[in-house]
Amino acid sequence: MSYIEIFQIIFLVVVFAVGVIGFLRAATSSDDKE
Repeated sequence: MSYIEIFQIIFLVVVFAVGVIGFLRAATSSDDKE
């Protein structure tokens, strides 16, 4: 694997993780407000 391929995989994993965490935090905060 080249460094570019590794970077792309890490980038996708980070973006996916941030999206999931952001979604869970938003859902949790909205539940707490209600």
